[in-house]
Amino acid sequence: MKIKKLTYNLLILCCTLFLSISISYAQDYQGSSKPLTFGVRAGFSQSVLTIDNQPSSYYRISPIVGGFVQYRVLPWVAASVELLYTQYGGNGISPLLIYTPDSPVLNNLGKTDLFIHSIDLPVSAKFSLPDFSGSIKPFVSAGAIFTYNTQANAINYFVENNGSSFPYIYSANDIVTSRVKSNNFSFITGVGAEFIGNKFNFSFELYYRIGLTDLNQIARTYAPNYRANAFGVKIGIGL
Repeated sequence: MKIKKLTYNLLILCCTLFLSISISYAQDYQGSSKPLTFGVRAGFSQSVLTIDNQPSSYYRISPIVGGFVQYRVLPWVAASVELLYTQYGGNGISPLLIYTPDSPVLNNLGKTDLFIHSIDLPVSAKFSLPDFSGSIKPFVSAGAIFTYNTQANAINYFVENNGSSFPYIYSANDIVTSRVKSNNFSFITGVGAEFIGNKFNFSFELYYRIGLTDLNQIARTYAPNYRANAFGVKIGIGL
């Protein structure tokens, strides 16, 4: 709980600093936005696994970091390509999503969290108001994401009765990459704003990702299909 609270506080601090710097650069705005922009992006997301005919997992906070290239086709239309590292997954999932019913891992198992290290390649279009000019450009975006999953980890929490009033709880990290599909596609949409400064461009975007690919690598009658969804915030700095 303390880690989650610290993460939220850091996110709020980063957003506050970003907005104050963006306003400072916006005041120095001297011209129109450059047609080609490239830079770095970072942020946080909350991912969740949606499971067929079952409740969704609990949300999991994950980092986002990478780079982007953006080309402004028209004053109000831009195409963007990003290359990002992030994680997807969920907390409190059914272990049968990744283990067989007779697996010894299920003995004394209390809870399983799943997170997947991923490389995202989002391709999207951004639309701003045609008659909206100046140093601040609000926009809406829509596009698709190709994701390559590099590694999947299951964090298993075991509970053992040691005869006292408090059971013994411990965790173990299990690499389960082979049980999760390595490639998947998603739809992404978002809203945000670009702050165009004299030297740098800044962007702030709230987005939602809808997973389209079933991540269940091995079809089993006891393991339903599941997909990874996420919503989060991305901050970009470009030249």
